[in-house]
Formats: sequence, structure tokens, C-alpha cells
Amino acid sequence: MEMDIKQINTEFKVNGFTYTQMKRKGLITLYAVIHKTGKILGYEVAILTIEPAEKIRGVMYPKRERYPSNEDFGMHGWYYQHLERAESCFDTLVKSLRDTKGCSDSSPSAA
Repeated sequence: MEMDIKQINTEFKVNGFTYTQMKRKGLITLYAVIHKTGKILGYEVAILTIEPAEKIRGVMYPKRERYPSNEDFGMHGWYYQHLERAESCFDTLVKSLRDTKGCSDSSPSAA
């Protein structure tokens, strides 16, 4: 991966949930989705995309990795309640890095 790309954080918060990276291989990631109480609610497997450097509302952003949006789930992101299924999806994607169809037996989630 190019050195001039800002990598996504290994931990970030969205809508009151904490996402903690458990595994990563290239642009394929596995995050635990954690409630504010500390309980793991589920797991998200995601294919990160690369956004170009750009100016948005007057602020300059570098070339960077982007986590899938809610609308991208089912194509670039998958939610699982059980770690074993999330790890299976992650492993499948890693074995076929060029396959963007992902894991067909899952349902999308906005977490």
C-alpha cells in the first residue's frame, strides 16, 4: 500500500458505538462493534476503499482509506453477530482479494 495514503484508525466511534479492529489484510478488515457498556454487539467485515485527496467544504483531506457507508453494506461490508461467521467471511475475502462480491450468506447492517 502506498505510504501517502492515510490509513483508517484501528479504533473509531460512530453513532455511539466503538469499532475496534481485530484483523486486517490489505484493504480487508474485521472490526468488533462495541456498545458503550462494553458489550460486543457483533462484527463487521469490510473492504476499505481509497478516496482521493480533495477539498470538502473548504477543508483539504489527504488521500485516505474509507470504511463502507451504510449504503455500501452487502457489497463492501457485512455484519455478523457471531465471530466465527465474521472470521469465515474475512478469510474468504482474503483468499480472493479481487472478489468484491463478498460473502453472500450475510445480511447488511448499519450497526
